[in-house]
Amino acid sequence: MSAASPALTPTLPVPAGWSPAFLPGADLLLMPLPGPDRTTPVFTVRRWNTNADLPAGSEVHDPRTDSTPASPRFGASKGPAPARGVPVGMDRWSGGDWFGLRFQRLVPSLAGRPTVETRWLLWSVLARLPEGFDPLEDAPDLDATALCAVADLPLLEMPLDSMAGAIPAGWVPALDAEHPSPQTVVTVGRSPAGEGSTEEAAESGPDAGHPGSRQRFSTAGAWAGTSMLDLPPTALAFLAEHPPGEPWGRFQDDRARSVVEAGLADAATRRLTDRAAVVAGVLQGAEQVSTLTIHSRHGRHRALELHRSRGLVAAVAHARPVRGEPDELLLGLYPAERSAELVIRSAALGPSDSRRLGIEAVSRDLLLRRTLDPHLPLPPELSVDPRWQELWGEPWLLWTLTTGSADGVDGADTTSGGEVLMGLNAGRWGNQVLARPQSGGGGDDAKTSGDMVRLVPAQTSGLLITLLQLLAPQTSGQRR
Repeated sequence: MSAASPALTPTLPVPAGWSPAFLPGADLLLMPLPGPDRTTPVFTVRRWNTNADLPAGSEVHDPRTDSTPASPRFGASKGPAPARGVPVGMDRWSGGDWFGLRFQRLVPSLAGRPTVETRWLLWSVLARLPEGFDPLEDAPDLDATALCAVADLPLLEMPLDSMAGAIPAGWVPALDAEHPSPQTVVTVGRSPAGEGSTEEAAESGPDAGHPGSRQRFSTAGAWAGTSMLDLPPTALAFLAEHPPGEPWGRFQDDRARSVVEAGLADAATRRLTDRAAVVAGVLQGAEQVSTLTIHSRHGRHRALELHRSRGLVAAVAHARPVRGEPDELLLGLYPAERSAELVIRSAALGPSDSRRLGIEAVSRDLLLRRTLDPHLPLPPELSVDPRWQELWGEPWLLWTLTTGSADGVDGADTTSGGEVLMGLNAGRWGNQVLARPQSGGGGDDAKTSGDMVRLVPAQTSGLLITLLQLLAPQTSGQRR
């Protein structure tokens, strides 16, 4: 039993339906009473001291080392380690008796469900802070972490923030090390390609277990840590057109041969493998097709296509075309909840400075010309705004996500009956969503408003929920 009196020991209020448990190295772990398939959400609190209290071989990672706006962008040669996931947010935060920093990242999936980690590094508002205190450098008092399924984030983000704010001042361990736990701590590992179970098919790519598969595990760039299959365009065309369960005759064109060479079909039976048939079914029976188009100094480029059907998405990533070389394709099959992550990867979005611009309304033509030409001079009317001076010196990506029904989607910038989301990625100085300008009066403003857009700052963590609602509406926000 703890030596402290229960009446004097500050404890974190346990939400209805949640239960406390013991986790080595943590002061407290809270999670809902588990269902048959539930491993999240989980909320843990630990005091930030040393790694001495942790099990042998483990460590506490400091998220400030790879999530600060000044750090290399995700996908850069010295960016965040793939094993740590995709950082999407870093904010100043305060609540209850604490203040500090709040981080969000998309982390490797648990039990096949895409997962988001929210982490708070906290200092007490009652403490006397040293002169020259810097939250980006100084050791915090507490480290709180929440894990939840990406699809549950819209429902759980505010309750989890409230739990962090409800941690009482003067925190001490609420549970003894010998406290009986109703939970079982499970170690989740990764299997090499070819050893995954059938339940891992949607996470491992279209044909990870086939002996002839050209499975690609990227170790650098935007797809670091993601399993994608290197696929010729001819093989993709075959998958998109050939009936999944039907055999084909002798090789009469290069498309069927390229499918066999990619490990997606058996040459003897002339049939697609089971997983390739699933991919073909998603490509041919998609309920929604979304296309991400990017403008950069390299020109206009279709970066990503997402074909969604019944909770699965077939993702086709296009490598940047090189003059004289064929377009390289990467193909993956994922749960639909990973669609938002794939867009974030393709548009190189990450934590950024999200302060508002002093001048928000600008010409869309100006944004496009500056994106294509980094040496374009900053117009005098914008040079009076320090924020524009910061943005103007960064590499730009102007991106457009079109989302609509499968019929008639051809990768153009507009889709009949669909939705369009446009954004500007200005590196560490900000992500901006392009919105319609606020309506004013008539006159000259009305004549020029067709080309004007308003830049609204957006943290990638906020865009994450918007993308979930666009790309995975049946799963976003639903508890399963």
